[in-house]
Amino acid sequence: MADSQMTQVSITKAASLAGVSRSTFYRSYINNGKVSVTNDSQGNPVVDTSELLRVFGVLHDTVNESDTTGVRPSESSNDHVINELESELHRVRDILRLREDELRKAEERELWLREQLTKSQRLLEHRNKHQTRPWWRFW
Repeated sequence: MADSQMTQVSITKAASLAGVSRSTFYRSYINNGKVSVTNDSQGNPVVDTSELLRVFGVLHDTVNESDTTGVRPSESSNDHVINELESELHRVRDILRLREDELRKAEERELWLREQLTKSQRLLEHRNKHQTRPWWRFW
């Protein structure tokens, strides 16, 4: 079950971490389906911190070790999440390397094509200089 592997926080704490008011969090994120809410074992609504990171990126408030109000640590460590994120980071870096390689090759192709165009234009200009006839000659 994926929910038991994440750190879950109360709605109030989630809004605080997101840097918005509780009412704004409900109205703009929960009611619109941008943030998923589940229930803990006591039936209280909770939000996975991974959801907050997905939607907001950087969290505004940090949880102190002495202040664990509203935080329900997962049964397993966050190593699984960290491994998934590192794996995703490696995939993104590989894609970026491929795109940079494609861009470099495209730039080289463009340079070669520009050189070919310049050569062709010079050749045409050279031919036109030697083939000019007076306007009154037809042969």
